[in-house]
Amino acid sequence: MKTRFFLLFLSFLSLASYAQNKTVLLYPEYQKGTIYMNGNQEVRVPLNYDAGKHCVMYQQNGENMILMNVQSVDSIKIAQDLFCRIKNKFYQVISYPQGKLLIDWNLDKVNVGYKGAYGTVSQARSQSVNLSLMEGQEYSANKPDTQQDVYKTRNNNKYFLLKNDKLSHFSNKKSLLKLFPNNQKEIEEIIRKHNTDFVKAEDIIALTADILPLLP
Repeated sequence: MKTRFFLLFLSFLSLASYAQNKTVLLYPEYQKGTIYMNGNQEVRVPLNYDAGKHCVMYQQNGENMILMNVQSVDSIKIAQDLFCRIKNKFYQVISYPQGKLLIDWNLDKVNVGYKGAYGTVSQARSQSVNLSLMEGQEYSANKPDTQQDVYKTRNNNKYFLLKNDKLSHFSNKKSLLKLFPNNQKEIEEIIRKHNTDFVKAEDIIALTADILPLLP
C-alpha cells in the first residue's frame, strides 16, 4: 500500500501522453529497480532510463510511466547501476578508488533510411520506432512490405569527474585535456593506449580508471 501511494505521488503521466519520437531507452528491457526517497523510504519497481528525454521510466499495472516529482527522490538503482539526482537530473555513477565518474546520458536516434529485401539502405524517410539502446549500433524495424526502418543512436553524453568534492566536466578529448594542464602529454598517451573512442561510454569508463588519479 505504501509503494502504491508513493508511485501515485511520483507520477501522473503515462506514455499515452508522452512524446515517443525522442525515446532512447538505456536498457533493452525494464530492470529490477529501487527508488531511494528522501527520508530513507525505498520503492521497488521495474525501472528504465530514457536517455533521449532524460527521465526515469517505471512500470505499474502493465503501463510504462514517467517518474515525476523527482525532488522527492535521492537516487535510484537500475539493476546494478546507481543513478544520483543533481537538481532535477539523474546521472549514472561509476565509482573508483580515487573518486567517481558521473554520466549525463544524452542520446538520440537518427533515421538513416530503410533497408529493403536485398539489404540496400534508402534515404527515404520512414516512421519512427521505439528502440532499446546498444550505443552506436544500427537498429531496424520490420515493416509489412519487407522493408525495414534503419536507425542509429547518436551520443551527446557529458561526463563529470568527482574528486575531493570537486566536479570537473568534459564531453570530448579537447575538453578532457583542459582538465590536466600540467600533464596533457601523459593523458594523451593514456588515451592512445586505450584507443579511446569518445562517443562510446564504455571507453570513457575504462579510461577514467587511469586518468582519475592524475586529476589535480
